[in-house]
Amino acid sequence: MRWFEEVAEDVTESLAQFRPSAQESAGQLPEPFLTAIGGVNQKVEGFYRTCKLGQLTGNQGVIIPESNVRNLMLSREVVQSVREGRFHVWSAKHIDQGIELLTGTPAGERRADGRFPERTVHALVEERLERFARAAEEERADGHD
Repeated sequence: MRWFEEVAEDVTESLAQFRPSAQESAGQLPEPFLTAIGGVNQKVEGFYRTCKLGQLTGNQGVIIPESNVRNLMLSREVVQSVREGRFHVWSAKHIDQGIELLTGTPAGERRADGRFPERTVHALVEERLERFARAAEEERADGHD
C-alpha cells in the first residue's frame, strides 16, 4: 500500500466517526465559527505554565474563541506577560481567522468560479488534495489497487 493510500485510509477512518447533524443532512453545512470552550482560564493558564517551564520567547500564545474573551480572568502574572509581549492571547470568531493567525497567510475565500485566490492557505490545501487525487488515479490506471 502506498503512503498516500495509507493516509487517505487513516483520514477516512477518522472522518467516519463523525455523523452529520440534521442540519448537515439537509444540505446546510454549519459555518465554521469557533464556539465557546469550557475552562478557558485554566486552559490558558496551563499552557502559559507549560511554556514558562522552558522559556517565554514572545512567540508562544493561545487562540481562544472570541465568545470566551468576556470570561477571561487570568492571573496577574499571565496578564503582565501579555502586556510585556512575552505571551499572547488572541481571539478569533471564525476558523479562518485562526488559520491566518497561525500561518501569517490569508486563508482565502472561494471565488465565484469555485477556486480560491492563489497563495492562500485554502488554495494550497486544495492544490495538494488535487495532486493526491491525480496520483491515486494514476495508481488505479496502472492496476495498483
